[in-house]
Amino acid sequence: RAQRHYSLASAPDDSGHIELTLDRVPDGEVSGWFHTVARPGDEIEVRGPLSGFFAWPGDRPALLLGAGSGVVPLMSMVRHHRA
Repeated sequence: RAQRHYSLASAPDDSGHIELTLDRVPDGEVSGWFHTVARPGDEIEVRGPLSGFFAWPGDRPALLLGAGSGVVPLMSMVRHHRA
């Protein structure tokens, strides 16, 4: 059973689904499975979160900086703020 840590791209809500953003890693056991084998309706075991989630309060402007995989949690924060 392979384990990996991923950040959520979806807003933290009660919709019953999560969105992940995954690059395919050459010879990657988990990313390869997600990109070639996984199909809608497949079930996976999910645990977490390992850290807290925060979003800026109210309607104050915010500057969010991220690069690479660091962009993914920022997507979640923006979606949470827009909800």
